[in-house]
Amino acid sequence: MQHFNRVSLALLIIAAIFWSLLLAFVGLHLASPSDGARFRPGEVVWRADGVVVTLEYTLKVEGEVLDSSDGNDPIQFVQGQGEIIEGLEKALYGMQVGESKQVVVPPDEGYGDYDPDATGSLPRSDFPEDVPLEEGVTLNIRDEEGHSMDATIDRVEDDTVWLDFNHPLAGEELHFGVRVVGLREATEEEKAHGHVHEDGGHVH
Repeated sequence: MQHFNRVSLALLIIAAIFWSLLLAFVGLHLASPSDGARFRPGEVVWRADGVVVTLEYTLKVEGEVLDSSDGNDPIQFVQGQGEIIEGLEKALYGMQVGESKQVVVPPDEGYGDYDPDATGSLPRSDFPEDVPLEEGVTLNIRDEEGHSMDATIDRVEDDTVWLDFNHPLAGEELHFGVRVVGLREATEEEKAHGHVHEDGGHVH
């Protein structure tokens, strides 16, 4: 019986040491990101809306860089407010400060499919003389009811200007490289207004 008790005690000690080491290992990896960034409380993992995200990004289409925060300030937005395209916003849930990710956004979660019927034409005389009527120029058009919409000049034929009302990236698969550089809880005012405020002011 004494031999059995000594064996049982030894096994219990070994088990206690094992679980202590395991918990210390797990705690270390939860508290320390791979790149050495220091997380503040609430920044380890986030899966809810109402968080202000500071994000570095590069956007490529068919391998060509179309937009990037490189050399500029990262963008800021309130998660869940629809300030960025759906496919990118969905991919950010659960990311940590300092974490990078490659995100591929299909057209239906980006700028939509290309609609061949979303075109129209206007007489050249409807445009002010200082507007460059050249293919690829983006214009802001107002209809008869005063509604504003963006359009791109598709072509100019004699006295007619043909306009494309699709987003320039409609129908495109978008490739983002992103890195989360900051996370914080949005203020009640930011949540109500749906955008980030800085230094007591507004960022629109």
